[in-house]
Amino acid sequence: MRTELDAQLERMHAAQAQLAALRVVAASPDGSVSATVNGAGTLIELEIVEGALRRSHPAGIGPQIVTAVTEARADADQRARGVLADVAPGLRLVEG
Repeated sequence: MRTELDAQLERMHAAQAQLAALRVVAASPDGSVSATVNGAGTLIELEIVEGALRRSHPAGIGPQIVTAVTEARADADQRARGVLADVAPGLRLVEG
């Protein structure tokens, strides 16, 4: 029993490390913005291409940012679910 628990704990630590190292990038539909999030979905980098603010009204860039961040977070969430499903196959993850 102890060996099984140790193995499960080791798999959980490996999953934590994998999620901590995960970086997911998504771009806006027009390519003017790219967002990078970590395995927890936290925004760690936001890039706006040079000239994007000059080419359009500044209010137009907001929806591009939201889209890029939302897509990156959704992808990170899906990848995290995959990592956790490998560690705990019977675990039911709640959408959040």
